[in-house]
Amino acid sequence: MSSLTKDYSVQSRLNKMAVDLIDVQPTVDTSAYASGDLMFDPIEIPFAVSVNGGSALLHSISVANDDALVGSFDIVFTGSNDSPGALNAALSGTSGLSDANADMVFGIVSVTNMTDAGACSIGNVANIGMVIRAEAATKSIYAWGIAKSTDNPTTATGYKLRIGVIKD
Repeated sequence: MSSLTKDYSVQSRLNKMAVDLIDVQPTVDTSAYASGDLMFDPIEIPFAVSVNGGSALLHSISVANDDALVGSFDIVFTGSNDSPGALNAALSGTSGLSDANADMVFGIVSVTNMTDAGACSIGNVANIGMVIRAEAATKSIYAWGIAKSTDNPTTATGYKLRIGVIKD
């Protein structure tokens, strides 16, 4: 019997879950990207879990962009705030992710549906179901981006991410 079943009844377990939306705003370089470039450095997603070292499910991501950019990009979710390289440079060779930091990656979410909405663009990924876990002394996780297009942002803080989590 798992500790989950021993510690809580089904109803108690369901009542214990908290759903949250966390807004973050990464900083991007304002030069044109190439596919595979580091789009933004790790950004803290505070209170992604309920307790230090806790876990949660990453459920959804909504994206808004002030420049109406529609290019795809990946978001890497991790327990580390170490940068995997230089902004707007390819993630390869010695400038890429270290082995130690690779071990802290929870997963990658691809945002492929950015849609021009006039003065801005919007996109989302739903029903992700990725398990995330904060390090022992924090409630935060981190995310960094990989460009998958040649978008050229004019505003360094033009991307807004809304992260939906189901906390344990």
